[in-house]
Amino acid sequence: LNKAEALVRTNKIDESKTLLMEFQAKRDPLASPVTSTDKEEILTEVLKERRRELIVKGLRFYDMRRLQLEGRIGTIEHATADTASKTTLEEGSPRYTLAIPSVVIAKNPGMEQNPR
Repeated sequence: LNKAEALVRTNKIDESKTLLMEFQAKRDPLASPVTSTDKEEILTEVLKERRRELIVKGLRFYDMRRLQLEGRIGTIEHATADTASKTTLEEGSPRYTLAIPSVVIAKNPGMEQNPR
């Protein structure tokens, strides 16, 4: 998926589309083939596939961080099942930067914590 995204971003549309379709065929033989030749549509399909495939790998935050810099992700809202609690992550928020672990800060007293 990384390669497919890199290929489409470097205007190698056909190679990216072929790679994406091969990947989809292995994951879901009944998946409908990608028919578009539009760069933006193929990139969107690759990003959707990344979201589906990497859901339990803990990589979604890094994709969100990267994609919000491109303006592909706006404000994100998350509510708990009982809707008593709602969390919002604004576009461009400093919360897209992970906090430096306290162990690292303790060993490097001059280091500043990332803004949160």
